[in-house]
Amino acid sequence: MLYLSQRREVLRVRFIKYFLLISLFLISGCAYYNTFFNAKQAYKLAVKKQQSKKSATIGNAVKKDYQAAIKKCWKLIDVYSDSNKYADDALLLIGKSYYNLQDYQKAQRILEQFIKKYNQSDLLPEAKLWLARTYIGQQRDKDALALLNNMFQSKIKRSKAAEAFLILGELYFKNKDYEKAVTNIEKCLDIASDDKMYAKATYLLGEAFYKQKQYENAIVQFDKLAGLDIPAVQEYDALIKKTDALIALKKYDEAEITLKKMLRYKRFKPQYSLIENKLGQLYTEEGDLNFAADYFIDIMHKYPRSDGATLSAYHLAQLYEFNFLNFDSAKIYYDKVKNLKLYPEIIKDAKQRQALLKEYLKIRNQLRKDRRDLNRLSRGDSVLTDSVEVEGDSRSYNSAAKPKGKQLANEEPPLLPTPPNTRNNALPANSSKSDSLAKSVKKKKPPKKIEVSRNAEQVKKSFLKNSFALGEFFLLKYENTDSAFSAYKKFVHLFSDSALTPKAFYALYYIASDLKNDRAYADSVKNIILTRYPKSPYALKILHKKFGQALSKVDKKNIYYEKLYNKAEDYRDRGVYSKAIEIFNKIARQDSGSVWAPKARYFVAYIYEKDLKDIPAALIAYKTLLNEYPDSKFATIARNKTKKPVVKKKTKTEKDKTTNTSNKPAQKSNPEITKNKAHKK
Repeated sequence: MLYLSQRREVLRVRFIKYFLLISLFLISGCAYYNTFFNAKQAYKLAVKKQQSKKSATIGNAVKKDYQAAIKKCWKLIDVYSDSNKYADDALLLIGKSYYNLQDYQKAQRILEQFIKKYNQSDLLPEAKLWLARTYIGQQRDKDALALLNNMFQSKIKRSKAAEAFLILGELYFKNKDYEKAVTNIEKCLDIASDDKMYAKATYLLGEAFYKQKQYENAIVQFDKLAGLDIPAVQEYDALIKKTDALIALKKYDEAEITLKKMLRYKRFKPQYSLIENKLGQLYTEEGDLNFAADYFIDIMHKYPRSDGATLSAYHLAQLYEFNFLNFDSAKIYYDKVKNLKLYPEIIKDAKQRQALLKEYLKIRNQLRKDRRDLNRLSRGDSVLTDSVEVEGDSRSYNSAAKPKGKQLANEEPPLLPTPPNTRNNALPANSSKSDSLAKSVKKKKPPKKIEVSRNAEQVKKSFLKNSFALGEFFLLKYENTDSAFSAYKKFVHLFSDSALTPKAFYALYYIASDLKNDRAYADSVKNIILTRYPKSPYALKILHKKFGQALSKVDKKNIYYEKLYNKAEDYRDRGVYSKAIEIFNKIARQDSGSVWAPKARYFVAYIYEKDLKDIPAALIAYKTLLNEYPDSKFATIARNKTKKPVVKKKTKTEKDKTTNTSNKPAQKSNPEITKNKAHKK
């Protein structure tokens, strides 16, 4: 009996021991399972938030959830070792989280570590797929292709094969190889069983067809998404793409019906302003430009501070710039295109257009002012006089020196040509909606009439500079050949022998020969350059281009100093007088034997006299010019400037006249004053 009782006690102790061990095992298993479960929940929540917003940037809430998932996964691995049941799941989830956070280097490091450590895991194919995505995110397309193609060498599940085909399709789509993209996406759709993957592949296939201008096929794919359980944002994207395809096919009525249906669905309420903006674009495509402009203005009032309102401002600016040719209004609306997170490329374009129009308007407004001032000066409205100006004190400005008031007053800078399909469309003067622009902008009081604040030389100089700048702007910056051609033609007509005239003729030659393919006009301009300006750098360029002649050292030197001279003039026009004087002096010192040296010496003196009002320094500069270049055409000006004023002696005749005048009695004089004068004598 004693033996039996002892035996029972031993068994009871063993049972308790095993029970405690099993309990501890189960508790620890539940603990690390719960840790991983919580990590998965945080990851799913982050993905859901990320997919619900159509934005390239990752919000703080999304980041917080991904970071929580990463933290819990590391806790599971650190506390329960990297060999526990869920360690491979946890490490893969960390890699996926870093990928979704767009931290591709960390994601790559984690996933490569997974493949090396857990090469027998059932999750290995999935890890390779995510690693391929990280390669694509780092622009390592070849590595991604090699990895995906290698996966097809071995057996993988249909679901993973479908995902691999989809990634390949995305990669080819990104590289604009749309045919291969279609091939791989169709393979994915043939074997895909997951609804989300099927929807994603269908949408991408529709986009690939759209990019190839196969609009009918694209519409078929976008229509398939209507019957799938997909997020509202993805459905919205599909319907907008369908609308774009219908517009491309000129099926405007169907496109309008589709958009107006979308405005009745509450699930698209966050996108209402964007849907209405698409309607405005539709009306623009139809050619109803006035109604489109009014519609865009309505959107801006109806949905203030929305993405749709910002897009409407951009499209309205485009209408004003390219269709209505109202550059002032276009600039105002480009200024309103800000903080558009969905379309950073539109913000960039709006900034560029605004800067271009700002520069154009500055030149245009200054030209208008120059014309007004020239007209006033020609009528003698200015009360200003130049105490040191003498005859021949400036370069010849030909017809600009003696402006014909009415012609210059009515002359406007060349406008941009209207596109052929919208030339006859113009914003009506009585349009109430379009007039809201005038109401939104503060009314400026008409400027007071004042006398011309510049002397004749300054006005003529400014008129020449801005007339040439207009052609340079259209040719080099706005890239509008017709407007540049018109501006240069006006310039050479107004200024036949300025320093910039050969350059303007060469610009006309370049446009006619290289851009417009007008050989007859190009040859006529070429003959003018070679005949009138045979020693200019532009004549040398034409000869070099025609005969392939190598430029001599003298020619290269001449071109170099002309560039320096133009640079100095540019500094002077901008008011940076010290820099201009420095460069002019450099030209005079280094290139004393060329045509640019006396010009440079003259303009040093001119800047001191006219711009800086430093008469002593101007006199020194004029004397230097006279000493170094006594035979130049500027020497006459220098002599007149440095000549001491001569006091003329009165002749005998003049003295007699003065005496006779003083002896004449004053008419109607005061008797008291006459009496006092006689007394003084």
